[in-house]
Amino acid sequence: MRTITDKMNEIELQTRELLEKAQFLEGQKNMMSNLMDCNVHGHEWILRNVESDLTKVFTLDIRCKRCGAYAVKQAENPYPIRTPEGMSLNVFLEEEE
Repeated sequence: MRTITDKMNEIELQTRELLEKAQFLEGQKNMMSNLMDCNVHGHEWILRNVESDLTKVFTLDIRCKRCGAYAVKQAENPYPIRTPEGMSLNVFLEEEE
């Protein structure tokens, strides 16, 4: 025979489960809304977590401020860092020596 306490505990458990599901669905709804904005206006990219040395970039991590989408690119061949004039920093530094 179930007691009133057992029934109350069961209801509390179901309430918690429903709240967790509602929070998950709310997050999904917000993400879809933000994706719709990005579909109209484009992603709003920010650069994060760049792995590099003085002359080369090995990894780029970009994220959208609006929807949270991201892309991480690890370079098979590191990207050369260039001077404002477009010269490879490696070449520029070699000329300085």
